Amino acid sequence: MRYQRSLEAVLAHDHELVDELGRNRMAAAEARQQARAEAATLAARRKESARELESARAKRGEKQTMLASLRGEGAKRTELLEALKSSAEKLRELIEKEEASKEAPFHPPAGAARMRSPLPSSTGDVATARNGVEVRIPAGTPIQAVKAGRVVFAGWFAGYGKMVILDHGEHLYSVYGYAGELLVEAGRVVEAGDTIATVGATGPVATPSLYFEIRERGVPRDPTSYIPTLTRK
Repeated sequence: MRYQRSLEAVLAHDHELVDELGRNRMAAAEARQQARAEAATLAARRKESARELESARAKRGEKQTMLASLRGEGAKRTELLEALKSSAEKLRELIEKEEASKEAPFHPPAGAARMRSPLPSSTGDVATARNGVEVRIPAGTPIQAVKAGRVVFAGWFAGYGKMVILDHGEHLYSVYGYAGELLVEAGRVVEAGDTIATVGATGPVATPSLYFEIRERGVPRDPTSYIPTLTRK
C-alpha cells in the first residue's frame, strides 16, 4: 500500500509536470505569435517612416527649387521693370523731340474735340498698365484712331512691340502698342475711326492685347479722362 501510494504520488506529480509543460508551450507559442506581430508592426512603421522621410526630403527639394525659381523670377521681374521704365522714358523723349522739331503742327478739324474708343467694341478685359491701360482682346481686332491726327511714329519700339503714335494737335498724343500689323506709316493723316493697326502680342505680353496711352507734351495722362469706355474693370 505504501508502494501504491508512492506510485500514485509520482504519477500525480508527473501529470502536474505534463500540464505545466503544456501551459508553458502554449505561452511560448503565444509569445512567439505576439513577437511576430510586433515585428511586423515595427517593420511597417519603419517603412512608413522611410516613406515620410523620403517625402519630406522631396518636399524640401521642391521648396528649394521653387525658392530658387522665385528668386530668379524676381530678378527677371526687376530687370523687366527697369527695361519698361527705360522704354517709357525713351517714349517721352521721342514725343518731346517731335514737339520740338515739327515745323507745321497738326491742327485738328473743327468739331472733333471728343475721343472715341481705340477698339470697335467695348468688350475686353481692361487693366491698368504702366502709364496707360492694357486691353486683352482677340488678335487681329482692328485698332482705330481715337481722333483725327497725324502719324508721327509707326514701327517697333522696345518695351511696346509694334507701336503707332498719333499727333492730335494741341500737344496731345495717343499711343497704341503691342500691335500685330501696322497699317499706316509716319506722316500719314488719319481720321477718327480709321484703322491704323491690328491687335497682336508683340510687346512684353503673352496674350493678344492693346496697350494704350494718352500723352500731353510727353507726359502721361489718364486715358479714362478722355475715353470713359476704357474704365478699368
